Amino acid sequence: RVKGVLRAFPTAPQFLQNNRAGCEVLGALTPLLFPFLVGECAVESWDHPAGEQWRSRVVIKKCRFLEGSKCKGMCVALCKEPTEQFFTEELGLPVSMEPNFEDGSCTMTWGDMPKGLSPDQDFRCYQHCGLRQEKAHQRPTSECDFLER
Repeated sequence: RVKGVLRAFPTAPQFLQNNRAGCEVLGALTPLLFPFLVGECAVESWDHPAGEQWRSRVVIKKCRFLEGSKCKGMCVALCKEPTEQFFTEELGLPVSMEPNFEDGSCTMTWGDMPKGLSPDQDFRCYQHCGLRQEKAHQRPTSECDFLER
């Protein structure tokens, strides 16, 4: 469903390109246009593999989606992966998203290729996860049932 919604966005003509200027424009627009969805965010510089400093990293201080869903699996399956896939594959504008499940923040880096999930990542449900509580009577689980891994 999320992919369907994202595919409804126009893909041509494409105003922004996969270059420093395009990614820095996206970095500047994200904190202006998306606080209602993800919460307060700020732009930072990062070292692009080309050896330049790009100002296209957006740090979401405390993600509203993660805070509201209280579910690591929903964060990954409904936000991180579809967003990375849509912008990178459909629009040709790479973006990597790195949620921090410890403090609820997320780093979104325009111009950086998405990174897979770390095998060391702790995907155990939060104690207050609604899906965990729903499934608790059926069978005990340590990994989030929302993730298809």
